[in-house]
Amino acid sequence: MSQTQYIMYEQVVAPRERIPPFAVLAGLFIVGAVAFASIPGLNYIVKGMGAVLAITYVFHAFHRRTRIAGEVYAYFIWVIWVSVTGPLVITSSFLFWSKWQTVVQILILVVILSGFTENRKILSFNLLMFLLAAFIIGGMSFMTGEYQRAEKTGERVGSIALGSNGFGLVMLMATACMAYFWMQPSRLVRGLKYGLLIPGMAVAGVSVVLSGSRKSLLGLVLFYVAWLFFCYRKEVLRSGRTLLVIVLGLGVGGYGMYRVLSGSEIAKRMSRSWESVITGRHVTDSGSIRIELYREAGRIISENPIMGVGLDHYRVFSPGHLVAHSEYAEIAADTGLVGAAIYFLWYIFLWRRAGKIAKWSPDVTERRNAGLIRAVILVLLALGFGAWFYSSKFAWVIMGSFIGYSNAVWGRIRSERAAGAYEYQSEYYLPADALTEAQ
Repeated sequence: MSQTQYIMYEQVVAPRERIPPFAVLAGLFIVGAVAFASIPGLNYIVKGMGAVLAITYVFHAFHRRTRIAGEVYAYFIWVIWVSVTGPLVITSSFLFWSKWQTVVQILILVVILSGFTENRKILSFNLLMFLLAAFIIGGMSFMTGEYQRAEKTGERVGSIALGSNGFGLVMLMATACMAYFWMQPSRLVRGLKYGLLIPGMAVAGVSVVLSGSRKSLLGLVLFYVAWLFFCYRKEVLRSGRTLLVIVLGLGVGGYGMYRVLSGSEIAKRMSRSWESVITGRHVTDSGSIRIELYREAGRIISENPIMGVGLDHYRVFSPGHLVAHSEYAEIAADTGLVGAAIYFLWYIFLWRRAGKIAKWSPDVTERRNAGLIRAVILVLLALGFGAWFYSSKFAWVIMGSFIGYSNAVWGRIRSERAAGAYEYQSEYYLPADALTEAQ
């Protein structure tokens, strides 16, 4: 090995990753924001923790000179747009300013999490804290007997003030976190790691079913398909063993899900939805009212195309004063087509950066993490037809962490490309497919 080769190799070796003490405070905030922010009284404690975290982060960022991700700029510009145009069109100051406060809190959350999540260890810590919060939520539903009643009577699990839909979405995102840890190098014995993750994923899947949330169940199925596609499709083509494991996993998991779904409340709700689609008639609890909500959104947007009607004001103009139950309808109706164009930029920025990492990174784990990010984005975009995330703390805990991690990884890769490290790599140091992907 020549000295020149050795130097070029050193250029692509990432510096040692550390978790700063600041991350511990952020971890406590993540647990509070996901598990307790919806509980009256405890939400003030969470807000207080957020304020302390924000002040601490100012000192952290001052020394680090953190590079701000494009997604943060997009969300910030959207908040400015909302803040300027909203007061000009609103009819209820209470609705607007209540939601505005949440949106600003989300902005601060995104700035902090994306700013300090600068390596894989910190990302792992953040997602571990999310899993801890999901465990608390699931544990509380079990302790209160809600989980057991759902199994016996079909009652939907909502847990600690989340509501059944929120509970289902948290368990879906917990599944994404466990998929992340499935792909990470670990000091644990492989059997022990998978022995923890497989039951965890199974429990999360059952919890989604017991939540009775149709969109969460469909999102769970989509996530597994997208995860395998973005993270393992090339490996499946090269390795018969991997293909066998995936086929067995899908077979066993699919059969288990079929058994859990049989006779469940969510199966009945999905059956009613299908009946409504086939017959074109309104069926109670079929979700057919969502179509009417979309029609109302179209009317509101056509009458207020530029500035919308103001945050949380769709409900003011809709029949029955219902919310839109859709990220697309809610954003476009409330903030106008201009506001929607600004807001959805963050999806595009994160999708493109994850694709670049998957193409250029010589690290197989980084490439898989990028694939997981794309899988979660795809799930959120699909769920956006039946839910909204612009003011969801638990969704932004995950996405803010992904934004920071991907921003740091791509910044490192871009610097190495500028230095010519990738151009002069040899096959001795890189996987064979990495050289092909980098062309």
